[in-house]
Amino acid sequence: MKEQMNPIESGEEDSHQAASSMVSRRKLLVSLGLAGAAAVSSSLGSAYGNGASLVTEAVYGNSNKIKPKELMQMDYCVVSTIVALRAETNPSADLLYYVTDEGQEGFFRYDPADTATADNLGTVLVSSSGARFKRIIETEYVSVKWFGAKGDGSSDDFQSIQNAINAIFAMGGGTVFFPKGTYIVSPYLNKWITLRNDVNLLGEGVGSVIKVKDNAGDYFTIFYGSSSAPLKNVRISKLRFDQNPQNNLTCYIDLNRKDTVYFYQFCIISYRYENVSVDNVHFDPTCGVNSVSLNSNTGYLASITDCYFNFVMARGTGDYDNSAIYVNGRNHTVMNCMFYAAPGQKARGAIETHLGQSVVSNNVMDGYYTGVNLQAGNGTDDRCDMTVSGNTISNANQGIQIGPYGTHPVKNVTVIGNTITLTNKVHRRYLTVGIASAGWTSEKTVFENITVSNNTIVFQEEFELCSSRCGLLLRSSLADSSASSSTK
Repeated sequence: MKEQMNPIESGEEDSHQAASSMVSRRKLLVSLGLAGAAAVSSSLGSAYGNGASLVTEAVYGNSNKIKPKELMQMDYCVVSTIVALRAETNPSADLLYYVTDEGQEGFFRYDPADTATADNLGTVLVSSSGARFKRIIETEYVSVKWFGAKGDGSSDDFQSIQNAINAIFAMGGGTVFFPKGTYIVSPYLNKWITLRNDVNLLGEGVGSVIKVKDNAGDYFTIFYGSSSAPLKNVRISKLRFDQNPQNNLTCYIDLNRKDTVYFYQFCIISYRYENVSVDNVHFDPTCGVNSVSLNSNTGYLASITDCYFNFVMARGTGDYDNSAIYVNGRNHTVMNCMFYAAPGQKARGAIETHLGQSVVSNNVMDGYYTGVNLQAGNGTDDRCDMTVSGNTISNANQGIQIGPYGTHPVKNVTVIGNTITLTNKVHRRYLTVGIASAGWTSEKTVFENITVSNNTIVFQEEFELCSSRCGLLLRSSLADSSASSSTK
């Protein structure tokens, strides 16, 4: 690396086109309020993995890692902008370039050996002369703002989010970070943001909001996984989804529509999946047929934990079928979630689980017709292996429903330690049941090895509406099943 002259000490002026000013890197770091010594001594690397097999290697590089000594030798930085870098015709590999665009701040370095990497708008910028500038990533994640997302509550950040996901996928995986802000998105019919293998989405909690724009119209989903090869190794965490149903007056959810199928308004859906988790996410308000749907007979390893759901009916028929969570596959868990629906919103189901093995535990549900629906699946074997335990279901019409799937029996189900409070004055339906065989199907098949134990079921007194009330009702043949110590 050629040693750079100090223009301040020598009195020489640099004619570098991108430079609006040139300052000591140390002084620049101090002026920006950064820990200069810590940044210099940390292991920084190029933004492109060059075929790295691990996420950390892809982000920080291996042989291409910039060593602290090399950074110290780069005595000066060029203060620039993204526009100026793209217009750069005479870049220097001996300089760092600090971009000052709001939300996109950071250091870039020119890679003279690279003439092929495409501009991805965030971590790799290509100038008009073909120079590749690569962001030095000093964190374990990539900010969605680097790719142009504003998070200002008015700009449409739909494409910027997709660009960030695509870039991290090309790097071999990693995490797209959403700083606090409101990110407006514009899904429409079959236009959605596609999730990628090994790419996580991470926010800062309820302050990181993904909000559907006003009058978005009909749309299938905000985030889509896959219907062919499984979506693998994805975690979505610490975000808030706002589907903005009160300001979408151009949609219409009707499950009998024939003109299009792209009206379901999912937040997250994948028809094939392996190892997908959603945790600490608020869906508030949420309005679609499902908020989260992981639906695959061959899918496995799904986890939805510590989430919050507030259902608000979207414009449509006014009574469309809906479940906040719909999971079909092997080895899935729904734990420590909270579900709420105000009176009159006609929230049908909080949790629907199919096939198994599954664990539904320690959730709190308030205002839904049904707390938990369990159903056998049409997998290669007849096992269900489902456990529903420690849940609190309030203001419900039917607490827990258990059902077959066609000729597939319901097997190996344990319902234990749940508290169910039934309030039919709100729902005004003609059957009020604590734990029952599913009312959605007329199939009659064997219930095998069903254990119902230590549940508490409380009925509200009714004087205005005459309905049938039952604590436990299984309308079919039973084999090796038991019910004990449940109260009502």
